[in-house]
Amino acid sequence: MSYWDTDEFNWLSNLLAEANDNNYSVILASHSQLGSATGNSNITFQSFETLTSAGKYRNSQNYSYGTYPDKFQGTVAGETIDNLNKNEQIMNLLQSYKDIIICHLHGHWHIDMFEYYDDAPDILAIGVDQGGALRAVYEAERTISLPNWYVFNVITFDTYNKLIKIVRFGNDIDHYLRSKKVLTYDYANKRVVTNY
Repeated sequence: MSYWDTDEFNWLSNLLAEANDNNYSVILASHSQLGSATGNSNITFQSFETLTSAGKYRNSQNYSYGTYPDKFQGTVAGETIDNLNKNEQIMNLLQSYKDIIICHLHGHWHIDMFEYYDDAPDILAIGVDQGGALRAVYEAERTISLPNWYVFNVITFDTYNKLIKIVRFGNDIDHYLRSKKVLTYDYANKRVVTNY
């Protein structure tokens, strides 16, 4: 999706209201991160790069939920685009459902991320390094065709005990020698249970 329009916003709002009415737990997923976020360097599944220069660059961007900047209004190829104040609207919506949203899974940056949104401080955003990442840019050394080139996570959600469990397959150590094998996170209390 290149931007949020009113229909899409209402669709998401209605789905979250329905989930709340039915006592469902919600996991959001999209290609892109939904806004600027802040991570914890003590969690190895949080890239150091997002906390330093790359992170400063990433968090300085206007979030658009796609192609167009957050504050863009106008017409592109005959299509009216109105993203004015969508960032604030989306973050307020998500924060209002903080009790049922477990996390938001996303990609786009191709690095490990385990962060809370700055404008929705109770919404956890999880991103994962990807197997085709350029080894010169990201934290883990990669050699094409060798086992360290590949990486993916298996993530489980234990809604009874309020735990997120992540197991890394493939490249599980970064060039800071931080191990990224397992993370168990208590999302109700925002605390690490296991990380090695």
